[in-house]
Amino acid sequence: MKPFAAALLIILVTRTAVCAAGGLTGTWQYADRRGALRLTFADDYSYRVDWNNDGRADINGIYEYWDDRVILRNEFPAGATDCASPGVYAARREGDRLTFSLNSDDCLPRRAALREAFVLDRAIWR
Repeated sequence: MKPFAAALLIILVTRTAVCAAGGLTGTWQYADRRGALRLTFADDYSYRVDWNNDGRADINGIYEYWDDRVILRNEFPAGATDCASPGVYAARREGDRLTFSLNSDDCLPRRAALREAFVLDRAIWR
């Protein structure tokens, strides 16, 4: 294998391991208001927001995540015209806690959902 190809492969494998270890994958809910909202990031780069924890997706779409930046693209609700463009956020994960800082997003429901801190579902006392 040529040196450049080997170096590129090492970078890709390392980046994949870092994203998997400290990535967004999992089900999250508000840290201070348990049961109010669930935000799920899946391994297939889809996400869903369940506003009232009834098991139905109120917002869903796809996401990209790298270098602590997340880009969210809604697929549903289709009728929300202010949500047609992607939202860009800085994401910060510290253990079981996740926060978002707005970079740009015209989608008011998505902005409202990401305003507060989240904790992983498994970290919440039941």
